[in-house]
Amino acid sequence: MGIKNHAGVGDSVSFLNMHPGLFLDRSARVYPDKVAVVYGEKQYTYQEFDERVSRLAGALVQSGVSAGDRVAYLVPNTPQMLEGHYGPMRMGSILVAMNTRLSSKEIGFIIRHSG
Repeated sequence: MGIKNHAGVGDSVSFLNMHPGLFLDRSARVYPDKVAVVYGEKQYTYQEFDERVSRLAGALVQSGVSAGDRVAYLVPNTPQMLEGHYGPMRMGSILVAMNTRLSSKEIGFIIRHSG
C-alpha cells in the first residue's frame, strides 16, 4: 500500500511544489491559449497575461526597482491588480499590496511600515 498525501491520494500522483510565480510560468507554457483572466467582456489567455506580467516586471527594472525592493501597488480589482501581484515577484521585488478602500492614513501607515 502506497503512502497517502493529505488529500488521500496515493503516491503515484505527481505533485509539483510551486509558488504563485511558478504556477503562472507553468500555466503559460502548458496552457498558452486557455483563458486565464476574465474582466467584463475582456479576456486574457495565460500567454497574454504572462506577457503583460513580463512587461510590468521589465518596466519596474527600467525604473530602477531592484530585487528585494518593496513595490507598493494601489489599484482597484482589475486585471492590472493581478499583473501587479505577479510583476514584482517575477523580477524579485516584494509586493506591498494595498486596497483602494483604505484611508490615506492607513495607506501612509502601510508605506511607513513595509520595510
